[in-house]
Amino acid sequence: MNPPSTHYARSGELAIAYQVHGSGDNDLLLSVGSASNIATMWDLPEGARLLDRLGQFARVIRYDRRDSGLSDPIKAT
Repeated sequence: MNPPSTHYARSGELAIAYQVHGSGDNDLLLSVGSASNIATMWDLPEGARLLDRLGQFARVIRYDRRDSGLSDPIKAT
């Protein structure tokens, strides 16, 4: 499976990266943690296989938290 496109949602001044793939009657929100990067999991054969299987029965929504992965860093004040 090809990785889905990365989109960005606004949270105040920050952009939060997210991806959506799969289909099904259920939505599955995956929050991997503070050290996530939604793009790199597709580069790992095991990760891509897991995401592909999850997408067979649910619409999978994944995101990078603020200051991690593809989301904007928090600016120090």
